Formats: sequence, structure tokens, C-alpha cells
Amino acid sequence: IDKVAYAFADTDTDSARVNEAPRLEYVISLIQQAREVVEQARKAKALAVEHASIARLREEYASDAAETAISASEMLPELKTDFIIYRGQMRNDLRQGLGVLRYAGSEQRFEGVFQLDQFSLGVFYIDTGISYSGEFAEKVKSGHGVMKNNSVTYSGQFAHGEMSGYGIQQENGSYE
Repeated sequence: IDKVAYAFADTDTDSARVNEAPRLEYVISLIQQAREVVEQARKAKALAVEHASIARLREEYASDAAETAISASEMLPELKTDFIIYRGQMRNDLRQGLGVLRYAGSEQRFEGVFQLDQFSLGVFYIDTGISYSGEFAEKVKSGHGVMKNNSVTYSGQFAHGEMSGYGIQQENGSYE
């Protein structure tokens, strides 16, 4: 608004009348920029609402686990192969429900919800200081999630394992 007011502040002189067309183009560009900012804010708000719904879903799974005593690790079946160790709920010999999957010889692990033997919703600890918390599809990051890498945090959309779409990145306390 200040830029628009400045663009039309000096309209009393003859030179200002001659230069009105460039000023008008400038004002139009400012309006377009303002519209883009409003659209980005709308999408950021929608992303925040989606993030809150995922948090509520996590709380529901946590309360279900507590109510049914799933957290008692002695009661959960364990599946071991040369590559993984899985402890959690199973149905028809598939990982189904809450569980923890650890990769043998590695710090990598997934803690969360499995659907038909696949990661669905949870936290994947990739390495020391690196984690992804959110939705998965076919064992890759997909949907809304939060990726943390030491001092950098990205909260937003993922597709096919990569950041995709809208999101907010924070590095050392500053936002991008």
C-alpha cells in the first residue's frame, strides 16, 4: 500500500502525467504480487490445518495403543530376517497396525502405523539427527510430513520421497 501511494504521490506536475502509464503498470504489478502473497498465505494455512489433523491422528493411535496395552513389548510378535527386526502388530502374516521396524546393522528405524506390510504414518529415523515424521505411500515419504536434519526443518508436502509442493523451511531459527 505504501508503494502504491508513493507511485501516485507526485501527480501534480506535467512530467508525472507523461509517466502515468509506467506507474500504472507498476501498481498493477504490486497488486499481482499482493495476490500471490495472499494465495501463499492461504496455502500455508491449509498446510497448517492438515498438519494439525495428522497430529490428532497420531494422538488417536497413541491412545488406542495405550488402551489395548499394545505398548507392552512382550505381547507383540517379533519378525526377524537378515535385514530387519520388526516388533509390532501383525495380521495374516503381514505387518498391520502399530510397530517398530529396525534395519539390521544400522541406526535406521521406522516407528508408527503399518498397513498391508507398508509404512503408513509415523517417524522414520534415517540417521543421527535426521528424521521424517509424517505420511508414507509404498515405503516412501508421500503426503504431509516434517523432515528434520540437524539445524534445518522442513514442514510441507512430499511426493515420491522428495519435497514437492508447498512447505515451510526453517534453518537456525529463520524461515524461508
